[in-house]
Amino acid sequence: IRALSRLLTEYPYASLNIIETTRSQEQSFSGMIQLDATALKSNPDGALRKALVAQWFQAICLSDERQHPWLSKGFTQYYTRRLNPISSEKQSTRTALKDDRLWLSVAEKERTTQPISTASPALSQENYLLIAGTKASLWIKSLEDTLGEKKLDQIMHVYFDQWKFGHPYPEDFQRIAEKVSEKNE
Repeated sequence: IRALSRLLTEYPYASLNIIETTRSQEQSFSGMIQLDATALKSNPDGALRKALVAQWFQAICLSDERQHPWLSKGFTQYYTRRLNPISSEKQSTRTALKDDRLWLSVAEKERTTQPISTASPALSQENYLLIAGTKASLWIKSLEDTLGEKKLDQIMHVYFDQWKFGHPYPEDFQRIAEKVSEKNE
């Protein structure tokens, strides 16, 4: 929570409740995380990390995940990877990123991908996480590579300052990114 508070905005609640469920569904609500028991057993750190990041992109900044799933899924996946501790997990993170790029490359060669801006109902089942999560997170990573981590962090602070408990659209993120980075691309 402290790391995300530094990167994005201060966590606004005094506590966080974590509920283990038997259903295979992970959800985030303000101040509460619902985690699947199987995910907790197989990868507790990863499941908790992803759920914590989702607090910021699904419960603090309330983007319309049905119309703009990348705005939540892409940032959640990007920050989940970014928060991986520097340890032996770093190798598995590189492998996961490489695997994601491989799957995306295969989908692009097979012409089964869809634009990042595709609304949830229009995304195929295969593309929901691949495009809204993976492709969007790789785009955010390329934004970081272009602007630098420090500048992306500044953009995200302004974004959360302006949209905490609001309903931002992609254009709102773009406007802030252009203003803070002083680039219009």
